Amino acid sequence: MKTLVLLDFYNYLYRAFYGIRPLSTKTGQQVNAIYGMATMTQAIMRDHSPYQIVVIEEGGGSWRKEEYSEYKVNRSSMPEELRSQINLVKEMFTLLNIPMISVKGQEADDVIASIATQCGYERVLIASSDKDL
Repeated sequence: MKTLVLLDFYNYLYRAFYGIRPLSTKTGQQVNAIYGMATMTQAIMRDHSPYQIVVIEEGGGSWRKEEYSEYKVNRSSMPEELRSQINLVKEMFTLLNIPMISVKGQEADDVIASIATQCGYERVLIASSDKDL
């Protein structure tokens, strides 16, 4: 049975960052989110042997924000120690030949739901702990 895994990029990134104690290189670059993303992705591959993994990233902007100006206003901004790891995590996925998808104006949840219901795979696993997904 062919399995598709849809990985919620920012959900997993935050889990990795906050779930692993701060780790840094000799130069001071924090790498705990990178390490966490690598180990969680490796666990998915080991435990589920997916035919394909696709990482879904926010596409910037949101129709929800247009409809409701207070949408996510209580969220704190991303810590700089996490922000500095984003491009390195993306580079890791590129090196692993794991594609990343983002759709302008759409949140990852919407893209994940659309792909999951329309992709035609026999089995779809959604890698996210987002409770409103």
